[in-house]
Order: sequence, then C-alpha cells, then structure tokens
Amino acid sequence: MKNKIIIVVVFVVFLLWIGWGVYRGLDLRNNFEITIGQIDKISKPGWKSSGDYAIIYSYNINGRIYKGDDAYNYCGSLNNEQSVAELIVGKSFPVAYSTKENGYSVIILTKEIAKNFDYNISDSLLVYDSILTCK
Repeated sequence: MKNKIIIVVVFVVFLLWIGWGVYRGLDLRNNFEITIGQIDKISKPGWKSSGDYAIIYSYNINGRIYKGDDAYNYCGSLNNEQSVAELIVGKSFPVAYSTKENGYSVIILTKEIAKNFDYNISDSLLVYDSILTCK
C-alpha cells in the first residue's frame, strides 16, 4: 500500500511539473516583449534539455542582465560545440522574454521560433535559420 501511494505522489508531481512548463510556455507566447540578446557560449545541454548542445545567451531589461539557454541539435557541418560556437558566439539575436517573469525567455534563431511570436526575422539572420535547421 505504501509503495502505491509513493508511486501516485511521484506521478502527480510529475504531471504538475509538466503542467507548469506548458503554462509558462503559453504565458510567454501571450505576454512577451522582444529585446536584443547576445550569445555568450555553447555548452552541453542541461538536465532538462533534450538537444545535443545548449546556446547560452544574455539580455538586458531595465539595466538588469538575464541569462537564458535553449537546446539545439547538431546539423550538417555543425557537428560539435566548437563549430557552432564559431558561427554564433558573440553575435546578437532577438529574444522574446516574459513581461511577467523577465528571466523566462526564448532566443529567436529560426523562422519556426519567430512564428510563435509573430516576429519577422531580418534577412541578415535568415542565414542562421538555414544553417541551424539544415535547410
């Protein structure tokens, strides 16, 4: 009986965790601003990510620096952290951040991500979209 209770509790906590993530994502898409951020480094993905590498970026809101990270998968000739870093580290890209929770954000590197925020990627950034998505 005790094992069943533990399993149910773990399952409920897991569902709440998933629900919170979905809520935050939907909230970001409905309550956001766009700013410009800079890619600081490429690293191994965190425990919550399913990609091959993480893009670590920073952005400034009202004088306060926030950091974010998004996971991506290797693509074509971008098959290691160094090749990705040489392409994008130090470059500036748009960042959509939550107006309710400024530290929650997504860096806009691809047309697919931009579409979520009704944002048009400039022609100068389209090259990164095609490289990062193997188009």
